[in-house]
Amino acid sequence: DAQNDPHWSAHRQDMEAHLPFRNFEYWIDDKAGNARCISISGVPQFEDSGAFLGYRGGAMDVTNLKKAETAVRAALEDARESDKAKQDFLANMSHELRTPLNAIMGFSEVLQMEFFGPLNNARYLDYVNDISQSANHLLDLVNDILDLSKIEAGKLELSFTDIDLTAVAATAVRELTGQMRKKSQHFSMNIDQDAATIHADGAAIRQMLTNLLSNAVKFTPENGDIMLSITTVKSGTVKITISDTGIGIPEEDIEKVLTPFGQSGDIELAREGGTGLGLPIVNALAKLHGGTFDIESVIGVGTQAHITLPRTPDPG
Repeated sequence: DAQNDPHWSAHRQDMEAHLPFRNFEYWIDDKAGNARCISISGVPQFEDSGAFLGYRGGAMDVTNLKKAETAVRAALEDARESDKAKQDFLANMSHELRTPLNAIMGFSEVLQMEFFGPLNNARYLDYVNDISQSANHLLDLVNDILDLSKIEAGKLELSFTDIDLTAVAATAVRELTGQMRKKSQHFSMNIDQDAATIHADGAAIRQMLTNLLSNAVKFTPENGDIMLSITTVKSGTVKITISDTGIGIPEEDIEKVLTPFGQSGDIELAREGGTGLGLPIVNALAKLHGGTFDIESVIGVGTQAHITLPRTPDPG
């Protein structure tokens, strides 16, 4: 109903005022009864005396273009709905898994301590230890899925304060010290005190360091070297580097390991297992801080993981 359509009303006002118009679109039915979208443009023409003569312009059939735009919008909406459903499912399932896992871990700890009396068979204690380790591994996986789900859904809220990177790094190292000792690995830490204080989320920084150190320990053989360094790159920017003398990552797999659940195709790397979530989480957390995450690696030589962060993130 062109008479009552605001779209047409505005167009008529432009024409009555003898204004130019461009890409005015409207739908009509062709002779076969099919809806077609027409786009017209016009420039007003005047006599030398200023009298209005009419419009000169052209028209295009843009039906296929409009249908393509509609299809793209529908596909994007479907993708958003699908992604939201995936995030909701992962979050709900992860929460559901944590309840029985906590029970398994709690009861296995009671058995490990032989709280109600000895188990009387060493093999039972071995089984209990295996149950406890498996439950802890599964809990780590659940926590990683929850963290990644929050990040991808934009629901992870960071709490920025002035933090001491030396203290945060020391806490992360303590979590891995036992594993390093088991493999007789040599660890060193070199921190530029001028770069040690930044404005960041302490828990997120610790998580990044723990993930990277855990990978370094996992993929570095016995008697290998692991180093954590913090330096000033330029004014207002610090770089955290965790390097190791491990088995390395093939260059063609570096981009892959930064994607969720992406793992290297290298047989030796695959043998070590893992969820494929640690590095993507580090990458995402670095970006949330306004920083970057890069990996340099050479097979058989080792890996360097670099987190570059602004001392004070841009509030925008």
